Amino acid sequence: MMKVGYVFSGTSLSAGSTKSLLLILEYMKSQGHTCYVICPDSNGAYRYLTKRGFRCLNVPYRFASLPKHESIKDLLYFIPKYFARKILNYRAVVKCVNLLKNEDIQLIHSNTSVTNIGNRIAEKLKCVHITHIREYGDLDFNQIMPGINRRLNRHGNYNICITRGIYSHRRLNDNNSIVIYNGIESKDYVRFNPNKEPFILYAGRIEKTKGIETLIDAYIKVVQEKTSYKLKLLIAGGAASPPQLELYEELKKRLSKYPEVENRVEWLGDIDNISDYYYNAYVTVVPSYFEGFGRVMAEASFNGSLVLGRNTGGTKEQFDNGFAYTGDEIGLRFDTEDELIKQLKIIENFDSTNFFDMIKRSQSAVVQFYSKESYVESVFKFYNEILNIK
Repeated sequence: MMKVGYVFSGTSLSAGSTKSLLLILEYMKSQGHTCYVICPDSNGAYRYLTKRGFRCLNVPYRFASLPKHESIKDLLYFIPKYFARKILNYRAVVKCVNLLKNEDIQLIHSNTSVTNIGNRIAEKLKCVHITHIREYGDLDFNQIMPGINRRLNRHGNYNICITRGIYSHRRLNDNNSIVIYNGIESKDYVRFNPNKEPFILYAGRIEKTKGIETLIDAYIKVVQEKTSYKLKLLIAGGAASPPQLELYEELKKRLSKYPEVENRVEWLGDIDNISDYYYNAYVTVVPSYFEGFGRVMAEASFNGSLVLGRNTGGTKEQFDNGFAYTGDEIGLRFDTEDELIKQLKIIENFDSTNFFDMIKRSQSAVVQFYSKESYVESVFKFYNEILNIK
């Protein structure tokens, strides 16, 4: 049986990276393997996994990226934050090594590429390491991670990329890297509601990188041009950090200038039953500027929602996979705000189109590429290959 250590980059249970790692942990436990979980705090996933009998270590650490340096205030605190982060991460490595050195760990699996303590722990424990690369880092989150390419190609490190786009972006090779798509739902889970409700759905954080401003601006223009436009806009997602809260207030203020639009927008916040909103929506819009994978797109398709997405990053790759598999488009793409506006107008006449066929194609594609079963089995197979288990 295997003994594997897992390094979380954060513990939010709503984060796609957390959901994906929980699938692996549950699978490993069900197969009788021993899992050690390293978390940067005692919230969310730490509490959930502790209650489920996993051995969890609460060891504070930070990302391996440089601190923000976008404002004068950021620059003033840059050097203190940089060295504070280095010291905290050094202490985290020492503590984890001391706690795990007698456990005969065979493999350390870091859940994202934005942390590097997993690599250092594995080096000290003389075991192999896997970096699960779930983000571009620079293109999607504007992060600078010094030495990341060297870290990803270091002897003893292996990589799982969640898309071919990320694989290519990091210039990896088949000697130590593989592409495994995220598992979203069971292959037996697909549902479809032909009696759609007249609303547009946005599901995601209130964050600039998620492209919500583009959607709000496009929606304002659509409703201004046609005051009888029948589709409401529902926004399902929270704002927790100061930049997110600032953007939320800015968008609310922007909408307040257009009362005829403002009263058609509902801010739902974080919700537990997002799948029911996918199920009922005319369309789910994924306007992210450069989504690493685009979990929302796959979730929406499993639940029978038409997807309208920006033709970039992981969203584009999902569209392309679907087209290659089914021979036709599985959703609606846009590149510019004008194209988004055009598509929002077309979607109003949902009942008179062939969108039902498009949704059905998307469902056949997500079952093929993004099932939970395929995901965990592929990861486990990679473990065996790395450890030379026959």
